[in-house]
Amino acid sequence: MTDFKIDGKSCADFGIYLLDRSIRSLPNLRENEITIPGKHGIYDAGTEFGTNTITLDLGVVERNVSTVYSKIREFANYISPLVGYRELIFEDEPSLVRYVKVSEGAEIDMMYNAIKNIGKFSITFKMADPFVYKADWYIEEWDALHGGSTIIVNNGGIECPVILKIYVPANTIATQPATGLGTTNSGTTGGASVTGVAISINGQTVKYKGEIEEGDEVIIDTGNFTVTMNGQNAMQYWEGEFPQLQAGENIITEHDDSGVGAKVVFQFRERWL
Repeated sequence: MTDFKIDGKSCADFGIYLLDRSIRSLPNLRENEITIPGKHGIYDAGTEFGTNTITLDLGVVERNVSTVYSKIREFANYISPLVGYRELIFEDEPSLVRYVKVSEGAEIDMMYNAIKNIGKFSITFKMADPFVYKADWYIEEWDALHGGSTIIVNNGGIECPVILKIYVPANTIATQPATGLGTTNSGTTGGASVTGVAISINGQTVKYKGEIEEGDEVIIDTGNFTVTMNGQNAMQYWEGEFPQLQAGENIITEHDDSGVGAKVVFQFRERWL
């Protein structure tokens, strides 16, 4: 049977062997239903995913019984739920990660033998976030022109949140009046600022209403519903929604109040049930 790692440390480092695993095909479902007096049936307000669970059947083989218990205790200390959620990666799925916390442990079943002693036990992990994520982040930079558009592809099986990092454009074209000619380009300028950057994903828009100057970094995390400027809370400048990337192609557009465009970095991890 395959091994697994928790926060990068293999079960084999503890002398623990994975005998079997049980993973639910779907997370628990949270049904949002409303009963209306006098009306047959219910009003279906939609379904959401709840938690998921993984149960691992584990074993330890040692000559001394005391060593069996010692290794199980060492492993139990390492996976303590008091530490919080940890990264779980199976050896046969090295590119996928689950976030788990111990929720239950079974009694140790000892099998005594003159040559070796075997201790078997089970550990159940809870996944508050029921999705399986690609271990590597997808990162793409876009030097967006004002009113420009691009396409981002999410190769996962379900929608996923995205982190948007917004900066002043790498280069901007300044305009100035030209007598009798309306306006004319005066060339590329560096160190410009941009105000009111709005990013739309498939028609859903999130906007940073404040000013972004050279050296500033605005981060909009659509999964954790946060907006920061240079590491400080900037929710007062947020407007709109927190859009996610749908599975497949996503149409991205940029608009800003300054008309100069912006540099945008997309960072996300594809995920599956």
